[in-house]
Amino acid sequence: MSVVAKYLTKPQLQSGKIGFIYRGQSNADWGLTSTYYRRFNFSKSNDKSHNPTQKQFQDYHKDLISDAKSYHYHKKELNDLELLLELQHYGAATGFVDFSRDFLIALWFASHGSQNTGGKVFLLDTNSIDKFSELQEGEEIFAKCDKLQFVNNNFKSNNRIFSQKGVFVFGNQTIDDVKTIEILQEDKQPILQELSNIFSIDEKSLFQDIHGFSMVNDANHPIYEKTAEEYTEKGNNNYHKSEFEKAIEAYKKAIKIDPDSDGAHHNIGLAYDNLGKFEKAIEAYKKAIKINPNNDGAYFGMGLAYYNLDKFEEAIEAHKKAIEINPNGGLVAYHYMGLAYYMLNKFKEAIEAYKKSIEINPNSAMAYHYMGLAYYMLNKFKEAIDAYKKAIDLNPALIIHDKQQNWHPLETWINNLTDNDKKQQYLHTLKRLKNG
Repeated sequence: MSVVAKYLTKPQLQSGKIGFIYRGQSNADWGLTSTYYRRFNFSKSNDKSHNPTQKQFQDYHKDLISDAKSYHYHKKELNDLELLLELQHYGAATGFVDFSRDFLIALWFASHGSQNTGGKVFLLDTNSIDKFSELQEGEEIFAKCDKLQFVNNNFKSNNRIFSQKGVFVFGNQTIDDVKTIEILQEDKQPILQELSNIFSIDEKSLFQDIHGFSMVNDANHPIYEKTAEEYTEKGNNNYHKSEFEKAIEAYKKAIKIDPDSDGAHHNIGLAYDNLGKFEKAIEAYKKAIKINPNNDGAYFGMGLAYYNLDKFEEAIEAHKKAIEINPNGGLVAYHYMGLAYYMLNKFKEAIEAYKKSIEINPNSAMAYHYMGLAYYMLNKFKEAIDAYKKAIDLNPALIIHDKQQNWHPLETWINNLTDNDKKQQYLHTLKRLKNG
């Protein structure tokens, strides 16, 4: 079981997810309070927390809004509620406590930050608190602050809140009716890695504004060092976007951390292949094979690289080794081995390779096509045209490859046939080959 799955299967989550929102805190000892509550108690006696009165709560927020407006910090289109959320966004202490509708995002926050302590995820049932009704113009936003209010506005204008699936609880009340899930200290790094690799939940996806990104990279947060697996995953993402140079750089970083990663060496070979740097690709494949002699994919990739360098004997040997290790994966290896034999004018061997390919996949039009070419070169015209017919029946688009072929010897052979039915059948196939 993955480390994230371990927490997803906690009984607290199974009792009913509808209506729940989640908050993650990286230190399990921290209480569930608003930043306003902590600021209110900042200058008070440390041995006991004090609860602000309703008037103190309202006066504080009214002054905060008024001061922000007097300094022209607000955007004119923002109402008081939106302005408070904007101030919260930039670090001001307010009566909002931010949650997420996504447990995995809360799990990220519980695992990020303090790596020396366990974390905690809070689960709050929104059905147990009063929801914010839509504010009417001139309506007092603090009228119901003696209760907890659920703020679930459309936050698409705020990238960070939107990306974090953010919602808020607002009010001059403590939040007591919550469930909690403790996050073990030793699980934090594996959780962050898995959330990034599998769910694409990380700083980049959660903090889509420069202020938020700067906050998670300030002096209070430890420097996060990526693992070899994360660099390999980053390289894979670049590779699938055809960003091969970037993929190579990521794979190199993975190899620097873990020189014995045959997967990273293999993948860097694939990237070099796509850049046409076949010598470097072969070098990478050889390193992968040295680490893991049973890496059939590395042998196959090496065979292709040798083929592209016109080193056909070496290509054949590499493909043979790939097939020896993994006979079930030999379809494409047999195909390219056949091509290499063909280029060496070893047409009988090429035919045998294509027959093997067809045994694995009887619908391989390309195998029939190239087998037809090999038969043609051996002047085995009956076998050649039978193979061609099968190829173009399976995939008529292959005809385009054959328009420039010299068909005169085959046409002569057909015209000399005594079986008129066969002759007409073969002439029809030849016409398809010549004219498309």
